[in-house]
Amino acid sequence: MADTDNLISGIYNYCDRWCERCAFTKRCMLFAQEQEFAAADPEGAAVSDPADPRFWNGIAERFAAVSKMIQEDCRERGIDLTITPEEKQAIDDSENRRHHKVESDPLSESSLRYTMSAAEWFKTHRELFKDVANQLVAEAEMALPGADPAAAAADIADAAQVIDWFHMQIAVKIRRALDGLERRNERLGDADDDPFGPDDPELQKELAEAAKSDSDGTAKVALIGIDRSIEAWGRLRAHLPDQADPLIDTLASLDRLRREVEARFPDARAFKRPGFDD
Repeated sequence: MADTDNLISGIYNYCDRWCERCAFTKRCMLFAQEQEFAAADPEGAAVSDPADPRFWNGIAERFAAVSKMIQEDCRERGIDLTITPEEKQAIDDSENRRHHKVESDPLSESSLRYTMSAAEWFKTHRELFKDVANQLVAEAEMALPGADPAAAAADIADAAQVIDWFHMQIAVKIRRALDGLERRNERLGDADDDPFGPDDPELQKELAEAAKSDSDGTAKVALIGIDRSIEAWGRLRAHLPDQADPLIDTLASLDRLRREVEARFPDARAFKRPGFDD
């Protein structure tokens, strides 16, 4: 499948996973694979509820396919994947140290606060959306000149969908980007050493740059999510005049988060995502 000329290599590495709104699904190998899984199990592939065993079975099948490819590739390259219990413990310790640093990073904490506040706002304003819907229905029935309640309803729904889609993803992407920075520091010896990094200094430097590039690409996805969320919150604010002042705080916090990400990842905006930025 990867040899197909029409596919864009690595396009799925730096996307927002919103396939329904993506213009590149026909050129994405990950999307094509998911379509294959859906064809093989039409009911199970559509399951998104973690409480349904088929959800985890689908993930297990994907992990098994990836594991098989990695093992085959390593055999061809003569790479031995077996490790001793001591080596595994060293790897686990390194992962735990990095995880703790990422979790406690102020930028990580700021992104999580936004996630929680956005979720809480929608939870506490359910009745508000019902009131607005009733008001728009009334306007439609009155056929007021110059009013377009259908367009307003569609705009509100779209803005809410955008915010909902990105409010968790932003924090996830920021944490992954921070993780990449820590990996780069490990490669360069600026943090706790990578227990199983290559001895070749030049290769270490190459791997460090790869980690930085991945961080920049991931941070760019987070920034795009922030940009789109700010725009969406702005549209909601225009439709909900009673919430104009409270939503200023949300917009201000998102703008601060955006500036923090740009400061930590100064090269993120310039990163070229395969397909999207070509």
